Amino acid sequence: MNLSRKDTLGILYEEVYLAHDDTIFKSGKNGFTITEYGIYCRDLMASYTNYTTFEELAQADSIYISGCNIYADEDIIAYFSGSNSEKEDLKSLFERIALFVRLDLM
Repeated sequence: MNLSRKDTLGILYEEVYLAHDDTIFKSGKNGFTITEYGIYCRDLMASYTNYTTFEELAQADSIYISGCNIYADEDIIAYFSGSNSEKEDLKSLFERIALFVRLDLM
């Protein structure tokens, strides 16, 4: 991920593991990024970036899909305009991360 896209989401010093830019012109203004400490997400046309730590993800009661968004409880963790099966795969990834963090916290 290039520096300007990291700046757009507010990522300063974290290692980026996975990033998805959901904009047409690849400006990085919406999509999500999984970093070493958590998940950054900017919804379509949003003026702010939501940040969810892995510990917050692990404490979520539910992870679910609504439209192009994936939520952990009421917090948006990913904006993704792909197919329903791709969204289900992404939801499954977040559920596995949450489970891993829960086990690690025990």
